[in-house]
Amino acid sequence: MPYKVGLPPDLGSFPLTGDLVMIGNDGKPESIQSSLPSLRAWVVEEIRGEKGELRSVLICSAMLEDHLWLVLDRSYEPKDNLAVYYTEEIPLLRDRTPEEIQEIHKTKLAFPGCRVIQEGPDSAPAEEPQQGDLKLRAG
Repeated sequence: MPYKVGLPPDLGSFPLTGDLVMIGNDGKPESIQSSLPSLRAWVVEEIRGEKGELRSVLICSAMLEDHLWLVLDRSYEPKDNLAVYYTEEIPLLRDRTPEEIQEIHKTKLAFPGCRVIQEGPDSAPAEEPQQGDLKLRAG
């Protein structure tokens, strides 16, 4: 069963912790009961700035059997040893198999701060690759 991963534009004002959240057909987050068997990941903690803006979320992933950070504000740097994912990486992970994502996760744990970037004949990176970037081949 395919899963859609993404953040709606108005997620920054929605309180995530304490409730399980599903993105409805209208693109808005809504609370759901914890008894849903298809739930694969959930928000454990959210980090907000002084003005209440969402900076990062700590996610528990059933597939990875691990916690990870999804960083929305690049100035936020988690101080633990968990893998860090950035919002621009999510589209590059959508078409990957669970095994490929697990390997990427292992690499992110071994090389903190590395980013996933697309590499291939028809791909042009949005920015220049930096030291520590994890390159994925197109296809």
